[in-house]
Amino acid sequence: MYLSYSNKSYIPPIHVPGSKSITNRLLVLKQLYFQHLVIGNASKSTDSEALSTLLLDMDKGITDFYVEDGGTTFRFLLSTLAIKNIDSTISCGKTLLSRPHDGLITALNDIGFNISKTNTGFLIKSVDLNSLLTHWHVDISTSSQYATALLLIAPLVGKPIQLSLTGKAVSKGYLKLTAALMQDLGIDVDFATDDVLNIQPKKPSEESMLVTVESDWSAISYFVLLSKITGQTLTIHNVNANSIQPDKDTLEFGKAIGLNHTFNDDSLVLQPIQNFSQPAKLKRDYTNCPDLAPTEIVGCFALGIELIPSGNAHLKYKESNRAEVLSLELLKFKNQLPSFKTHQDHRIAMSLTALSVIKPIELDNIEVVSKSFPDFWQEVSKLGIHLKLNND
Repeated sequence: MYLSYSNKSYIPPIHVPGSKSITNRLLVLKQLYFQHLVIGNASKSTDSEALSTLLLDMDKGITDFYVEDGGTTFRFLLSTLAIKNIDSTISCGKTLLSRPHDGLITALNDIGFNISKTNTGFLIKSVDLNSLLTHWHVDISTSSQYATALLLIAPLVGKPIQLSLTGKAVSKGYLKLTAALMQDLGIDVDFATDDVLNIQPKKPSEESMLVTVESDWSAISYFVLLSKITGQTLTIHNVNANSIQPDKDTLEFGKAIGLNHTFNDDSLVLQPIQNFSQPAKLKRDYTNCPDLAPTEIVGCFALGIELIPSGNAHLKYKESNRAEVLSLELLKFKNQLPSFKTHQDHRIAMSLTALSVIKPIELDNIEVVSKSFPDFWQEVSKLGIHLKLNND
C-alpha cells in the first residue's frame, strides 16, 4: 500500500482508542472478581478482542485454547487458567512461542502451579490450591507483565500474598498501573517497598459497576510526532491529563522536539513551536516506556536529531526486534520510493507512517495496525495522509 501526504487547512479532532493495557487488565479482573463489570470505551484492538473471546470460551467449559501472536493475551490467559485450576492447553503461533515466557512459567511453578511446555504451546494441570505458597517471587528483567499476571490472580488465592520483584525492572510503570486499577476497584494491594507488594484476599463480587477506559497514550504518541512533522496543531479528544500510563512520557519527547501541549477539559492540544531551535542530540530512556521507542527512533531520523537511547535492550522481545528492524528499514528512505516492511509489527507500521509526510512511501502490510489501533488509517487521513493501492 502506498502512502502520500497533502496539507490540509482544517484538521478535525483526533480520536484514539481506549487504552489496550487498561482494557486487558480489566478483562481479567472482570473474569475473576467482577462478573457484572461493564467496561466502557474498551479497546477494540485484536489483542483485547482475542483475550475477551478466550475468557468467554473459558466460561463455556472450553479447555483447549489458541493464541496466535498476543504476548499479553497469552500471559494473562495462562495465569487465569492456573488460578481457575482448569486442566487445559494453550497452543501458540510460531512467533509467540519463540518469545520469552520462562520468567512467568518459572514463577507459577515455584508458587505451586503445574505448567509445562509442549512443542506447540503449554499444558496447565490442576493442583491443590491450598498448597500454594504465599511468598511469591518473579524476575521482571525481561517483562513486567510476568508480575502483572501474578498480581491479577493473587487475591483469588484466599490468603495474604507477598509478591517480591527481582532482576533489573523494565516497564515497571505498567505494574503500578495494574495495582492502581485494582485499588480503584476495592482490591487491597499495597507496595510495601518498591520491590515488594502485599496483596489481600478478594472474593468474587456480585456488584454492578462501570469503568470507562481512558485513551491510549501509546496511540497518542504517533500524533505527537505527526503534529511536529506536519507543523499542524492537533486536538485529541478524551485524554486524561492525570493519567499514570507510562507512555504519557511522549509529551516529554514532544517538548524536546519543539511541541507545546495544553489540556482543555478532556482534550489534548498539540501545537508546534515556531522557530524552535532543534537539538542536535537527544537522550531518551525507554526502560519504563518501550513502546515509545519506535516512534521516537523514526522521529529523530526524520528531524535529523541523533537519538541516544538507553533502557532499550528489551525491544528485541516485542513483535519484532524493533531497534534492529528500524535500523535496517530506515536505510531505505534514501530511495526515490522507499518500500518498507512492517515485519508484522503494528508499532513499526504506525511509526514509519510519519515519513510519508516527507515523501511518498510504501508499506507491505497496513492491516497489522489492528493489533492495537484498528482506526489508525481513518484518523491519520484527517491530517492528509492518503492510502493508495498503486503509486499512480
